[in-house]
Amino acid sequence: RIMNYEFLQEGISVIDFAQSGLTPLLKYATDLGIGWHVLVDGDEAGQRYEDLVKNFANKHELKNLVTRLEQKDIEHLFWYNGFKKEYIKAAQRLNVPENENKPGLTIRRAIKNKSKPFLALSIIETIASKGPTAIPDKLFQMIEACIKQARRN
Repeated sequence: RIMNYEFLQEGISVIDFAQSGLTPLLKYATDLGIGWHVLVDGDEAGQRYEDLVKNFANKHELKNLVTRLEQKDIEHLFWYNGFKKEYIKAAQRLNVPENENKPGLTIRRAIKNKSKPFLALSIIETIASKGPTAIPDKLFQMIEACIKQARRN
């Protein structure tokens, strides 16, 4: 909505594949002719998921079907793209140096104190107050790619 899109109206559903596994979802969607796009973390597991996506995609389509984060996970993506304060606040760490280069402790503590859904909502509220330019470029580009794909199908 922040980008003036309604996913349901565009025919887009967001599915967390961590619980169900990616292979059955890709096979099902591919067999039914349903377009898909996968967001993967920048860690080893993300690399394995990206490799799996390659089995379902033509080489020229791959860039339009997978977005791999440069950071090891989405929390680090947000940390390095202007949302550090939300994690520090949720972690209840009052004296975190501005130049802290190892956010892992703060992120883990924030998740433990509040939960991933709480942090996601906090970040969404912050983005909503700042507007679409606050969305990290990688996510913005991925959403645009999904919209283009949905409108083609």
